[in-house]
Amino acid sequence: MIYFETERLICRAFERADLQAFTAYRADPEVARYQSWQDYQYQDALALFENLQQTPFGANGTWMQLALVCRQTQALVGDLALHFIDAQQVEIGFTLASEHQGKGLAREALQGLLVYLFERLGKHRVSAITDVKNRAAWGLLERLGFRREAHYRDNIFFKGSWGSEYGYGLLAREWRQAQVGEPLQEFRLIKRVAPLNDFLRLRQITGLTPRSREAAELGLPLSLFGVHLLAGDRVLAMGRVVGDGALNFELVDIAVDPEYQGRGLGSAIMSAIMAYLDEMAPKGAYITLMADVPALYLKFGFEYSRPASEGMYKLQA
Repeated sequence: MIYFETERLICRAFERADLQAFTAYRADPEVARYQSWQDYQYQDALALFENLQQTPFGANGTWMQLALVCRQTQALVGDLALHFIDAQQVEIGFTLASEHQGKGLAREALQGLLVYLFERLGKHRVSAITDVKNRAAWGLLERLGFRREAHYRDNIFFKGSWGSEYGYGLLAREWRQAQVGEPLQEFRLIKRVAPLNDFLRLRQITGLTPRSREAAELGLPLSLFGVHLLAGDRVLAMGRVVGDGALNFELVDIAVDPEYQGRGLGSAIMSAIMAYLDEMAPKGAYITLMADVPALYLKFGFEYSRPASEGMYKLQA
């Protein structure tokens, strides 16, 4: 079971073959310094794995451990912990093996996890608790937009002494605002195909293959779904879904004005499209796209078709 993918990582269910590597990094004193366990053994990993097999994913009050593996090597590099507090709130934790720290992987994993929790699962709030001495962990949370909500002083007896912790929280609406990069009220998300002139303009200024006005006039009304973002009266980003509405769906014309790229508008367009697909696409429907910006689409669960298949295209002369 794959939960989400990023540019360098795959987050999936744990497998028995992961347990040796899982035990090895959990037994590392540096990795365990701010964690609850010590002297971690293979039997501990096996007991956790067997418990995970019996735990329904997402059940209220349960903890789940998700494996983080390197996309290139398929090696286990760390894990994510999810505590499903209730139907709308999740507490998270994260651990990386020592040799994989300092490479930006924790940030990449948490960014992918937040997309998964807020956009795919529709959660309202994500929280985290970290040792006050673990500056790397709480610094990362703050850079990702988490708000420090509590300072628990000497609240936990931890490895022979009392320890203090910080509590962090992040709301879905706060996270979405951060993706856009400006207050959300400055942008309007319109769930309709972009107007013809704006459609042609965005394709031109973003370097997409030019389309004729005549073809666009015929084709745009046949879209299954369309969405665009407005700032005032100016269209800044757009995307469409085409297909037969049951067996095949294709994401097309996803474009962001170059002046506004890198500010989360592409993610906002994709989030709207994925919400449509989650509601309308039947189980087993085939959803495709041309991945000009793979990192964006990987965050939303898309996978490379290679080596199983090779994409092809033809432009009508």
